[in-house]
Amino acid sequence: MMVGSPVKLVRVLAAILLVAAILAVGWTANNYLLQAGTTLAMSAVLCLSWNVVGWFMGYPSFATAAFFGLGAYIGGIAQNHDVPFALAWMAAAAGGAVFATLLGSILLGLRGHYFAIGTIAVVEVMREIANNWEGLTGGAIGLNVPILQGSPRAVGIFFYFAMWALVVGAFALTALISNSKFGFGLRCIRQNENAASMVGINVFRFKVAAFVISGLMVATAGAVYASMVAFVEPKDVFNVLLQVLDDGRLTDNKGRVANFKNTIIIMTTNIGSEIIQENFKKINDTNYFEVIEETKDEVLAIMRRSIRPEFINRIDEIIMFRPLSKGDIRKIVEIQFGLIKKRLSESGIKLDISDKALSRLAKMGFDPQFGARPLKRVLQREILNELSKQILAGKVNRDSRILVDMKNDVEFEFINENEAEVVN
Repeated sequence: MMVGSPVKLVRVLAAILLVAAILAVGWTANNYLLQAGTTLAMSAVLCLSWNVVGWFMGYPSFATAAFFGLGAYIGGIAQNHDVPFALAWMAAAAGGAVFATLLGSILLGLRGHYFAIGTIAVVEVMREIANNWEGLTGGAIGLNVPILQGSPRAVGIFFYFAMWALVVGAFALTALISNSKFGFGLRCIRQNENAASMVGINVFRFKVAAFVISGLMVATAGAVYASMVAFVEPKDVFNVLLQVLDDGRLTDNKGRVANFKNTIIIMTTNIGSEIIQENFKKINDTNYFEVIEETKDEVLAIMRRSIRPEFINRIDEIIMFRPLSKGDIRKIVEIQFGLIKKRLSESGIKLDISDKALSRLAKMGFDPQFGARPLKRVLQREILNELSKQILAGKVNRDSRILVDMKNDVEFEFINENEAEVVN
């Protein structure tokens, strides 16, 4: 008791000081600090909610973004239908819980990185739905949300305290879980799911319940955020870039300016990538340019539906990457083999390659979906690894010039040129 009391007293004093600081900022701070404090509170809610799944249960979830976006859209759509903001927030919380129940019932049968990849896919699907369901979400243009009545400062103070109230609720719920049998069960699941099941814990039900609690908290934060900014858009980053493209500069909340004049901005997107992959399968020597132009028209049409017009109109040029030709792949192979040749020459090994072997490497190192990315792995596996084995086995003399050639249509061979001897 004597040991625990000072620690407990320090914790109580720290909590009192923290609450006092939060209240002081809320009532006395300027608009910038209010906004920063509100953002900090929102981040705290997201962290605490992720903690239920990521820490207690040990599952690496990326579904937080999906729950947050879902809550923002449910809250915004509800308010657009004249639902009071408080009820809209409750509807968002309920929607997040229902969605988490359905999603958890599907994904929580997976473990580890499979679960993580599944949650990433959900985020991407939700983003695409928000981008394309224009009648409900406003699409890429975004969704306007009714502005809360009152002076800007009064509204800022309200949302500051609303978000910190969510922090208090999320913290209290997390503490309750930590000290309950439910929390103990989640920690058992984190350690060993099979052992947890053997001691009588309903593993699947516990995991779904944790997922629902996390989704409920995040969705509520998303709804509060939508009410605060009075606008929901899938890609808020474009609003920031508009100022850069218009004025050649970017100004932060403190008035500091970043100069973008005399700057070339290159942006990439995977919009229409599925169409590009599908159409490029049809390419041959006779229809190359025709397929390129047809694909570009389709991709640009999708881009105009997905990205706000005022953003596209500020872009000087839109370029669609063309697929690599056989000649391109051959040149890449020559460059990569040249790097290997140079590296080996520094170790006293002189290496050459025949045209047949170069063509074979070009064929093996190209993938229609990934382009020339597999080439380095092919060179490592077929050339460097095999050459090392040949040298260690004494089948190739490293002091003589070595030629990489083809033994047949599929197998490489290594020849000591000065001895005119094939060794394999």
